[in-house]
Amino acid sequence: MNPKLKIFNMVISTEVCHHDVTQDTLTEFHSWLKTVFFEANCELIKISEMAVKKTNQEETVFWGRILAGEAFITNKGRKKINEKEAYLHLIASSHIFYTIIK
Repeated sequence: MNPKLKIFNMVISTEVCHHDVTQDTLTEFHSWLKTVFFEANCELIKISEMAVKKTNQEETVFWGRILAGEAFITNKGRKKINEKEAYLHLIASSHIFYTIIK
């Protein structure tokens, strides 16, 4: 949903969250979660930045917040998500991996 993205660009998440789940649903029912965001490993982000720089891919790789969910996004809902300056993707795997690692 970010207008900067083009076909075949890559987004590496710095954090991910559900766009269709309220904060209290996640943080109250999952006591180990302090926020709705699942933060990426800082070391892995640094490694990805070095790899992108080494391969001269700065124009095609982006880092940022990824929002995901199961709700269908209409044009009306698109504006609200775009205001969060985020990318959309499926979050289920991120939630699972975060839970396993923690």
